[in-house]
Amino acid sequence: MRDLFPARARDGAGPLDATVFKIERGRASAVRVYEHGATPLEGTALAGDVARVWGLKDVHIGDQLGSPERLPAQGFFAPPSVELYTALERLSEQDPFIGIRRRGHEVSVRLYGEVQKEVVRSTLAEEFGVDVRFEESRTLYVERLSGTGASVQHPAPDERVYFWATAGDFRGMTQLVLREVVRRAGTRVHEPVNTFEAEVPTAAVSAVLRKLVELRAVPGEPVARGSVCTVDGTIPAASVHELEQALPALTQGEGVFFSEFGGYRPR
Repeated sequence: MRDLFPARARDGAGPLDATVFKIERGRASAVRVYEHGATPLEGTALAGDVARVWGLKDVHIGDQLGSPERLPAQGFFAPPSVELYTALERLSEQDPFIGIRRRGHEVSVRLYGEVQKEVVRSTLAEEFGVDVRFEESRTLYVERLSGTGASVQHPAPDERVYFWATAGDFRGMTQLVLREVVRRAGTRVHEPVNTFEAEVPTAAVSAVLRKLVELRAVPGEPVARGSVCTVDGTIPAASVHELEQALPALTQGEGVFFSEFGGYRPR
């Protein structure tokens, strides 16, 4: 191999040809060069070295460093989803209502409403340079116990038992007993609901109440204050966006609607 592929001399005076393949956020102003994963060497990188560089603003994975005449038109590394995942992680640290999950090459995001989806989309584009396209939102349901259950394993009265068990045996038995307990207790699917407050013109309160009932909301008694009426209650989280879209037409643009997560209820 040495005869067929002789090593080229590495000249530190040559022009810069480099590609960004990983980004870590932080503060520093230096260059570190790694050799076979060992301790950082002097701050000069030669051909074939992996270097950590600080101070490059607005850099992205796949960006090429060096003279435009020498670098190829196409990057060596396709921008992976890890950059998107890192950006979403930073957003979730700022907003507790953003939850992210990564499975293989897929990244799913738990958001609070369609408005937050648009906010996240624009923030990723403006602050991180990541253009994203969201699929249609899906409501997350939970399954909860609807009763109580118990399960005990007893040997037969005339059965002689020789007991020798490991930790794995106990874990396996726990799974079997727990499955039987859940089966006896029964489960029920619950849907997320929001508490809401709507302020609408008195003349439009009947139309708004009809729409709320149509969307399976549970409104309280309207409270009139002059020409304005306030209605509060609970509404399925899956119906919030449809109500927000319909409210301007129902109230001639004078309606105000606010909602927040209120828990779960049986579906």
